[in-house]
Amino acid sequence: MVLSKDVETIGHVPTCLRHEMVYVSKYSTKYDSYYCEKCNRWLEEPCRCGGADCKWFPNRPCKPLVKESL
Repeated sequence: MVLSKDVETIGHVPTCLRHEMVYVSKYSTKYDSYYCEKCNRWLEEPCRCGGADCKWFPNRPCKPLVKESL
C-alpha cells in the first residue's frame, strides 16, 4: 500500500512524484519496501500482517537512509 497521493504505482513499483524527473525507486530487501533515495522516505506502508516474514517491522527506521552515529 502506498503512503500518499504523491506516490504512484508504475509497473507494480511505487514511484515518488515529488520531483520534476521521475527517479527509479530503490528497494530495501531488509525491510521489503521501496523508498525514494532523493527525498529519503518510504513509499509504502509497512506490512502489519504479523506473518513470519514481517518480523522486521518494529525495527524499520523512520527514514530508509539512516546515517549511523559514530
